[in-house]
Amino acid sequence: MKILLIILVLLLSGCTTGCDLFSSFKPRILTLATYNLHNLFDDRVDGNEYPEFSPDSPGWNTRKYLERLGRLNKVVTSLGGPDILILTEIEGQGVIDDLHRLYLAQVGYIASAVTQDTESPIQTAILSKFPLSEVRTHTPQVGAAQFRSILEVVVKVNERSLRVFANHWKSKFGDEEGSSEIGRLAAARAIIQRLEALGYSENSSSLPVILAGDFNSQWNERKNYPLGPAPGLFVLEGPDEPLPPGVLGLTPSWEVLNSRPDEPIFFTPWPGASARGSYLYAGNWETIDHFFLDRKSFEGESFRFVGFSVEAFEFLVDSTGVPRGYSPRNGEGYSDHLPLLLRLELP
Repeated sequence: MKILLIILVLLLSGCTTGCDLFSSFKPRILTLATYNLHNLFDDRVDGNEYPEFSPDSPGWNTRKYLERLGRLNKVVTSLGGPDILILTEIEGQGVIDDLHRLYLAQVGYIASAVTQDTESPIQTAILSKFPLSEVRTHTPQVGAAQFRSILEVVVKVNERSLRVFANHWKSKFGDEEGSSEIGRLAAARAIIQRLEALGYSENSSSLPVILAGDFNSQWNERKNYPLGPAPGLFVLEGPDEPLPPGVLGLTPSWEVLNSRPDEPIFFTPWPGASARGSYLYAGNWETIDHFFLDRKSFEGESFRFVGFSVEAFEFLVDSTGVPRGYSPRNGEGYSDHLPLLLRLELP
């Protein structure tokens, strides 16, 4: 009876997961999810919407918007309510506020951060059940051309901290002879420059790092550029292969990851995944959504890699397993991407 009374008092006082009693809970597994929302816009005119998602359009309205929020909540719930949620192709803070008010506050999300690229209709966001700090953005640039910002946060998981970079790199839509790769290379350089500014390679006390989001590049993207310059994501084919300057190195091998601590090399879990991809293009599965882990997030004192999966829930795909992309015309579907789930042990 006393326990029930304490819980009732806490609820009536407005104490949720942000209060000391609940925030002192120490999970053994930390979960992260990344999900491209396929253009989730609100029902307000902000002036930067895609035409088909403007409230002035006959095909977009409040009912459809609220339905999409409810569907996103269904995905989040089906994922088990990940502790850290990375979302791409979201209009902005207004959508996050509505999502939090209607759904996510009730299941423990207490903090969020969103990019604010004024020239882009879509943004990148991070929601968390743990406090966020050191929030900043990094805008990749080539000459006068700017690309979608990379969102950086530090997540305080009880006595541990994790640095997360949320990405939505330039797409290949309308690409001609790989010309869009300059934007993805610029994003890779922006991350490398930030890591260098943090003294990452020289500082043994630096925080564990995870890169997440939609990179619009497959983990083995270099196969598409056999004779050309290195792509922004460059998988190493051997432990001693040189890493070209200005690119992020990838490896599925702990031995390679651990033996080269002074280089921007990250573990990719894709080669060990059972799924063929998270996005279907022209009948072919692609691995363009990612989690990349550094040594300390893969096998460190505070975090250790446990598992990675592509979550193709039955309601997210059609009868052939193809993602049910959202259509503003008929209001049906979810996203043309599938969500990824990452699990880390807290030793």
